[in-house]
Parts: sequence; C-alpha cells; structure tokens
Amino acid sequence: MPLLGTITLIANVRYRWENRRVLVKKTDYGTALWFASVRLQSGVIGGHSGAKLETRKKVPPNPMPLSDIQIRSAKPSEKPKKLGDSAGLFLLVQPSGGKLWRFKYRIDGKEKKLSLGRYPDVTLQEARKRRDEARSTLARGTDPAEEKKQAELEAQNRNANSFERVGEEYLAKIAAEGREAVTIKKSRWLLSLLTPTIGSMPVSDIKPAQLLAAITPVHDKGHYATARRMKSSAGRVFRYAVATSRAEADPSSVLRGALIAPKVKHHSAI
Repeated sequence: MPLLGTITLIANVRYRWENRRVLVKKTDYGTALWFASVRLQSGVIGGHSGAKLETRKKVPPNPMPLSDIQIRSAKPSEKPKKLGDSAGLFLLVQPSGGKLWRFKYRIDGKEKKLSLGRYPDVTLQEARKRRDEARSTLARGTDPAEEKKQAELEAQNRNANSFERVGEEYLAKIAAEGREAVTIKKSRWLLSLLTPTIGSMPVSDIKPAQLLAAITPVHDKGHYATARRMKSSAGRVFRYAVATSRAEADPSSVLRGALIAPKVKHHSAI
C-alpha cells in the first residue's frame, strides 16, 4: 500500500488544538495509520474513538450583596425588577415604587417564594436575619411558607379569643337578653380597667396571678369595692368563655380571700 510505505514504524504526530500541543509516539502500523487519519472537526476527534473534547465553562462570579445605598437608589421601572442579595434573598422593586423582600427556595422539587416584609419597614439586616431563620426551618425539613401561614392563623385565633374580645361578646349577649343599659355600662367600665393588663391575652392563657395583678393597682389605692366588682365581672367573662369552649377554667374562682373586703357602713334608723 502506498500510504504504508510513507509512514514510518515510529510515528511522531504533532497537532495543535486550541493552542494545546500533544506529542504522540507509537510503535505499530495500526496505531500509526490511526493517527494519520486523525481529523479535527469542530472540537470533535474523529476516527477510532469519536469522543468529544470538553472545555470547562466559565462560572460567573457570585453577585455582590446588596447595600443600603443600592436599595435606596433603586428606581422603579415599567415591570417589576429583582435586586439579588445572597442565599436566595432578593428585593422586588414594583412599578409603583414599593420595595418588597422575598426569599426564593426549593422544597420537594418545587421552587417557592416567601414574603419577608417591605423595605424600609424591614431593613436589609432584618431581611437577612429572616432569610437565615427560613433557611434553618428548611434544614429541619419544614416549609417556611407553611409555617408562616400556621403562625398567622394562630395569631388570628389568639386575637379572636382575647379577654377583650370575649368580654365584648359577653356584653353583647347580656344586652340581647334585655339587661338594663346602666348595668351594661357599669360592666363595660369595670372590664375596661382590666384591659390594659390582660385585654390582649388569650382568655384561656390567663392565670389567677395575672388576673390578680390586673386588679391590684385599683385595690392598692384603697378602692376595695371596685376591685371586688372587677373580679366578679372578670369571672362572668371567664365563665362565658368556658361555656363557649374558649377556656377550661375560671381563674377568678381561686382568688377568694385575696382582696380586702370593704367596710360596711351602717346608717342609723330614722
């Protein structure tokens, strides 16, 4: 074969590919023939192997974290735009000018987003703290969005069953039953004296000591009769809460003897 006559037993084949130099040295005819048939075609080595030459893709550098200056200077556009921070946190700039914190994450193969509040009510540092808390929740295998919904639902239930709300329900009930307006007015006033201390608390969470602490300021001023009426009014609200399945017990019942009884004034007969 003419081609074989032109190929030496030791084939020194040098070729360049993307500025890389390869020196190949073989000692048999078959290998020499193979190297003689090597072709470079768009990064593919033909012939025996047909393997593709792979090059490393350049990985873009991580974006720089946001700064307060960037956030304050961010201007709205026709469409919402994202300003990335780090670890899934980004700021969504709305066309209206609103700036909303979002945390992007994946759970069970699905991408989800968690709302973390509005800037500047939630600062950059606070947003990062909330993101880290959400990441910790994810690490426990819990969806932070679902946990947030559950917490909001529990907060709504606590507000709906607060001492103040249940007290208003009780007053509406006795009004519907035909109680005198003056009685309802006095009951509302007595309950209002308790509101600053226990008004926002879930009615089921109030302990006897907390009820006593709410009554004590009035009691310690020497208004013993008013203090006792406050305890009685609170007891009626607690018993209504028990009857409507919002509480399990009336804490006022164990305060018997805790308050000073007012002195009874005797008037001489006419």
